[in-house]
Amino acid sequence: MSLPIDRIRKKISIVEDIQDEEQNIDDVVSRIKRLHGRHTLVPVICEDMYEYEDPETGERQSFHSYLVEKVISKIKGKLEMTESDLCDIVNEGYYGMSLLEAKIGKDIYEDLFNAAVDENDNIYPGICLKREVADFLKTCRFPLIVTTSCFPVIEKALGHDYHSYWSELESKNDSPLPSKCVYHIFGAAKPGNSNWGYNDKQILRFLRSAYSDYPLKNLTSLIENNATSQTLMILGNDTPDWLFRFILTPIYGGDVYDDGKGYYLSEGEGKETQSLDQFLNDIKFEKDSQMMTVLQKVVSKVEDNVRNLNPEEDGKYDFFVAHASEDVALARILVGRLRSYGLKVWVDYENISDGKYWQRIIDGIRHSSYFMPLVTGNYIMKTVSAKEQKEALEKLGLSRLTLDHVKSRELNEFLDGVQVELLLAQCVHDISGSDAYSIPVLAAGAEVFDEPLTTSRVENWSRDSRRLPKELFWGIQMHTFDVDAPESFDAELDWDKYRSNL
Repeated sequence: MSLPIDRIRKKISIVEDIQDEEQNIDDVVSRIKRLHGRHTLVPVICEDMYEYEDPETGERQSFHSYLVEKVISKIKGKLEMTESDLCDIVNEGYYGMSLLEAKIGKDIYEDLFNAAVDENDNIYPGICLKREVADFLKTCRFPLIVTTSCFPVIEKALGHDYHSYWSELESKNDSPLPSKCVYHIFGAAKPGNSNWGYNDKQILRFLRSAYSDYPLKNLTSLIENNATSQTLMILGNDTPDWLFRFILTPIYGGDVYDDGKGYYLSEGEGKETQSLDQFLNDIKFEKDSQMMTVLQKVVSKVEDNVRNLNPEEDGKYDFFVAHASEDVALARILVGRLRSYGLKVWVDYENISDGKYWQRIIDGIRHSSYFMPLVTGNYIMKTVSAKEQKEALEKLGLSRLTLDHVKSRELNEFLDGVQVELLLAQCVHDISGSDAYSIPVLAAGAEVFDEPLTTSRVENWSRDSRRLPKELFWGIQMHTFDVDAPESFDAELDWDKYRSNL
């Protein structure tokens, strides 16, 4: 028994005392890494992936165990339950909450809510993701994360650039989802409103809504109706059989008995029922008894991939390709085309936000002969006016940005990474004194503000609002990249000329 359960046991009367393996991890890691590389992986973070870490002692316990302990602490007198009952309540997640509510004999919503949220509606310090899960999400930077949690714990761990979407009962749930979105499939915990999914009864209400005239339209369209169908990776230890079955169909919006729907990673053996095992086998989900090892290996491989994509060699590159995170697929095609001609390209597909991220970006820009922004609607929408840039810099006591990775990281708190990269490239341009430093590439067919994206509009944004640095876009030859006709792009560029600058 873990210490938290021992502590909870002291608050009840135990009336009955009863007594209480390795799969091919590397294969699982490779498949997950491959899906991540294709940007077709959507993690589903179940509530048992959350923990509570005592700020004073550092002791960690499951989120449900923490909530159970807090609720039991509020009850005067001692409850009577068997050791088996206690283990079920602590370990069975949503179903355990229903068992606890039945034992107490009253609605425990308010007690649960108050155990997690303070009087200012802030999550109590200490409530967090398991470390391995947090590292996995921070490293992979998935555009979409689905969670069964009703609290913004993931957003707190990942930072300001992740936005929340809370599904609602009797709502169409069809609002456009922001980029880097955490989708709370069971809604939000709200004071005085027990609609969030704290037990099996409440969750069934949500699922009934999802199967009615109010499906999860925006989530389904992103995952299933896309040009490239996404794969769910369910992270959970003891997600109940019925819950797992019910989650899949509202998300996929179709027949889940198809190949390649996803992976189910479980940390411990013995909790899953035989019917769940059969269900997972039927839809070819992958279970693994060493989930945290899998996540750690994926993190390591993603980090290695960034280093391998940008080998040091002589420290020089022909192009630094800058792009919006939403345009990774297009960037890969562009970079592949450049590299097919033997050109050396610095590019960051993974966007790993760690302490060395901005130093890597600065080094990449400094050691590249040309700065090549891939301009799309997504790219433009991440930029701001010169006035907003100035205000952000003034918050850091700066008049302009220098090649300082610490200040770059701090500025990224106020401006999108695309805008920070542009300011760094402008700085390198000024230092080098080169008139021909930037080679903007416009994506064919791109639109912004519901209008076609043209070279004249890009130049105007660099001249008028200065959303784009004038030095990098005004009077600069721009090229168009069309994935359906790449030969036209090839004809525009003199490859030997660019190579000779190394």
